[in-house]
Amino acid sequence: MDKVWLITNANDSFFINLIIQLLGNGDKVVATSRYKDVLTDKISFKSDDFLPLEMDTNDSETIRKLVELSWKKFGRIDYLTTNNAYGKMGFIEDSDNQLIVDEIEGNVLRSLNVIQAVLPYFREQRCGHIFNFSSISGFVSGPGSGLHSASMFSIAAISETLSYELNPFNITVTNVMQGFFQSLNTHVKYVYKDYSYNEFRKKFLRKKNYSEFKDESRLSKGVKDFISISKMSNPPLYLFIGGNAKKLANEKIERLRNEMEMVDEYLI
Repeated sequence: MDKVWLITNANDSFFINLIIQLLGNGDKVVATSRYKDVLTDKISFKSDDFLPLEMDTNDSETIRKLVELSWKKFGRIDYLTTNNAYGKMGFIEDSDNQLIVDEIEGNVLRSLNVIQAVLPYFREQRCGHIFNFSSISGFVSGPGSGLHSASMFSIAAISETLSYELNPFNITVTNVMQGFFQSLNTHVKYVYKDYSYNEFRKKFLRKKNYSEFKDESRLSKGVKDFISISKMSNPPLYLFIGGNAKKLANEKIERLRNEMEMVDEYLI
């Protein structure tokens, strides 16, 4: 049976590829972008199964109206995919209040706006699956990524909480901790002050080249893997996909396990 997807901020290559594969599989897709022509220029699929919309995820009333439009057109929504890949990198000491506000608004509040607009429909139909795309930065932080990671950790906390709150309605939630794919992180900027951490900053904050993760075949496989996960009857709450995501996650899990054992031994 074909499924109906609502995908927000579908701007980068991963989501463009996802939309094309879903439409090719016979699913129906509502895709939003702040600028509609970003979608129509990249996706030539002409069908009643594809509804590209212009939507600012910071405008709650517009979101509500467009979700209602999507519901009326297709009669249901099976999957909601939220994506807010906004980010500015910099040391905590260098970060002003506006940077903090931008991170929270850009990633957390905009995702919540969409989720809150869709949930009444999911509860009415007593089913649905939310994929909150965050980042491996929401599980593993590091120098210069503190505030960005804080917003991504918030998405993880919201996803976990929703998984409990929505379970009685047969609604599932997956927090997608993605690593690097082609053209990903296009909204990440590097912000720092000249006087601070100069040598340390050069080592950790210079823009890295993740070319090993950017080939088209890796991207296409990542999308196929994601679609396969969406078909699971008991999907995971945490999904690590892309580039180095699993490697970084496993390193942190091992470090946590070692530290817990060390403390246990110390307290004996």
